[in-house]
Amino acid sequence: MITTPLTRDLIKNTEHRYLTLSFSNSVLEVLITGDDPGEEPLVARIPLTVTSTVAAALEEAVYSNPLLLSQFKHTTVIAVTSRFHVLPSESSGDQDLADALAEMFDHDNPAYIFDDIDRRHCVAAAVDREVFRFVQRTFDRATLRSHIAVLGSFFATRSRLGNTAKMFVNLRHGRDMEIVVYNNHGLDAATYISCSDLNDTIYYILAAATAAHIDLGAGDEVFLGGDKDRRAAVLPALQKYAPKVLPLIIPSTAPLSARDLELEMIVNTPKS
Repeated sequence: MITTPLTRDLIKNTEHRYLTLSFSNSVLEVLITGDDPGEEPLVARIPLTVTSTVAAALEEAVYSNPLLLSQFKHTTVIAVTSRFHVLPSESSGDQDLADALAEMFDHDNPAYIFDDIDRRHCVAAAVDREVFRFVQRTFDRATLRSHIAVLGSFFATRSRLGNTAKMFVNLRHGRDMEIVVYNNHGLDAATYISCSDLNDTIYYILAAATAAHIDLGAGDEVFLGGDKDRRAAVLPALQKYAPKVLPLIIPSTAPLSARDLELEMIVNTPKS
């Protein structure tokens, strides 16, 4: 990974490159790629120092790295959020529904972004409204996506192989993980869980399998991806209960230098 600050002189012709950003409450990840698959991408992880709001920390991180303010061929901004609802695809973009969700489930007046997972499902993800406004005014024609939709779309392509139900577990850097389940009828469940203890991690994975009627003893598969150190700790413990635990294979086209980023950054396909 490259060290910061990211100055404009690092890349000359940004209008021919794709900028992908992913932000959580603690870090901003950066991936800049070109059309040539053999071209080395620019990769960076920028810690966010949240003293007041995430929006203020994100704005400070972006303006402290002026390369990010250049004109790119396309910019994708991925919001990592634990607050989302999986809905029928017909609900995508329904602002009345977004307002109703905010009224029922949220007390901080978030913005909701709608993002397709597959042909039958979309995600309505809650994003801090000030963050939403910052992205809109800072990045020209940027696509704002939710990380769970990016991951779900990638898992959907892997779920079509074979006839068994499949559970996908993505262990993030730190303490969080996503669990997405596909059965023979399509997407069955998606959840975001925060836990750092190994035993708690195993417990939540097994509990999610039970809730989604995953039969670990009858050939249903668990795919484990994400942070390599957490995977190395979880795998042997999980295999005591689930004999068919497989590594989640990321696309061979993913650049080696980007493989320490979070999974949604690696599998996201930039918009041409």
